[in-house]
Amino acid sequence: KLIKSDHEFIRQAGYQLLGIAGDPKYRLVLEEALRDSAEGISREALIALGRLGDPASLPAIKRYMQTGSEKLLAHSVLIRLGDKSALAEAMAAYEQGVLRRVRLKCGRGQIINTLWGGTSFKLTPQQRKQGMNEYRKVLRLEEQARFDVAYFLECIRHLNEDDVRHVISYLKETERRELISLAPAVLDRIPPERAAVFRKELAGAKLEELRWLAADE
Repeated sequence: KLIKSDHEFIRQAGYQLLGIAGDPKYRLVLEEALRDSAEGISREALIALGRLGDPASLPAIKRYMQTGSEKLLAHSVLIRLGDKSALAEAMAAYEQGVLRRVRLKCGRGQIINTLWGGTSFKLTPQQRKQGMNEYRKVLRLEEQARFDVAYFLECIRHLNEDDVRHVISYLKETERRELISLAPAVLDRIPPERAAVFRKELAGAKLEELRWLAADE
């Protein structure tokens, strides 16, 4: 009944509940929701399919990837369902997700300054209303961005050696300092003797902070 509502937020709650239920019989309904034009619906459907954990959903998620906007979340679900073949693309989506989170945080600071800063007394009631609406929107988007980054990190908790090599190869070429913390997060999850090998590979990284990891060995 919830997913048939005319109100998007009610339908979102319905798809969220289907995912929490964890019943495989809802898989096709959730896959169909990936085609919904509302981003909030497709987000909940992706998260729900990740919870179900059925690899049979892989084709539907890959179709979503062709036009859908939730790239990092979709990549994370693919990995969660066992498809790590596009890990290099997933790393690029993770980088954009991290940068998006940073940009949203900065945007939130600017809005706070507008609403409550030194010249906020000049705002008209209409301007303050618009500012508050924008503030609530940024808070929602920032929460989604934090969720997506954390979800990706959780989905790559169990990587095999080839997967780790993909991650390290990407980090060697990156110039984004926002990604530095990913290296120890991945290396700390594999046996120390294997981590030592990958740390040495970071000696050729573009970022000095990543080269330090190699120097520690």
